[in-house]
Amino acid sequence: MVNYRTVSVIFVVLTIIFAASTGYLLASPTTVTQTTTATQTTTQSAVQTVTQTTTLTLSQTATQIAGPSPFTVGIAFKPSIGGYLTNSSGWTLYLFTIDVPNNGTSACYGQCAQFWPPFYVSDLKLPPTLNASSFKVITRTDGTKQSTYNGWPLYYFAPDKQAGQTNGQGVGGVWYAISPAAQPAFQIAGLPSYTLGLAYKSPIGLYLTNGSGWTLYLFTIDAPNNGTSACYGDCAKAWPPFYTSNLKVPLGLNASAFGMITRTDGSNQLTYNGYPLYYFAPDKQAGDTSGQGVGGVWFAYSLPVPKTK
Repeated sequence: MVNYRTVSVIFVVLTIIFAASTGYLLASPTTVTQTTTATQTTTQSAVQTVTQTTTLTLSQTATQIAGPSPFTVGIAFKPSIGGYLTNSSGWTLYLFTIDVPNNGTSACYGQCAQFWPPFYVSDLKLPPTLNASSFKVITRTDGTKQSTYNGWPLYYFAPDKQAGQTNGQGVGGVWYAISPAAQPAFQIAGLPSYTLGLAYKSPIGLYLTNGSGWTLYLFTIDAPNNGTSACYGDCAKAWPPFYTSNLKVPLGLNASAFGMITRTDGSNQLTYNGYPLYYFAPDKQAGDTSGQGVGGVWFAYSLPVPKTK
């Protein structure tokens, strides 16, 4: 049984910490307005700030060139968290461990809901790896709607100031980004170690990365599934081949779609759906996509998009 007195104390403590340290209130699900400027006088040890902003919304394209997402719920990935759910624009969705899944209610109201606004979408459009039957809707005490995933009510976090931020991860030991895992017992996003990942950036859309968030590219001159690369010499200096022998992929990537070719110098290169994968040397850090569209033949590599009727 939930100890509501304990829950109330948690709300009050978190409210004081957040109000003093951030001064943010949510004006809309994707807009945060700074309402005050305050000097921080309390610790923020309860808040874990993750500065890497690589995100994604799972999508698929008829070609392999990344494009905008058509989905209202998506999946993002960070090496520090793993896979987690987002809205259509990449804003992180959270669960509250004080909630009881599948009981049709939320334990977050009042000041709690100011910092953790409920998420709701009426037009559910999902990537192929998410099941519509996992999503339901509850009616809150004020009559508003809130979407749930496998019984867990979904929330935003007001101090997240832009898509890709996960400032709510681990707050108070009761708030976590929600994992796309199929079972309620595994919904808390953890700390898996992947060698491949997915990222989302506007206006590019969804694209492949290595496990640390560095962009992976395709070369349209390559012929898929012919076992070779068309990029050698000076080309390979600018576009180094990507390879990992330890394939670990997050939810949303099909491990069977990856293959390997042996280059003319005897080195190996990973492929996805038959296309060799490359880095771009001028990318200076994870999340850079400076190779996008170079020469009209180099593009961040995306997943195929299902056809819509």
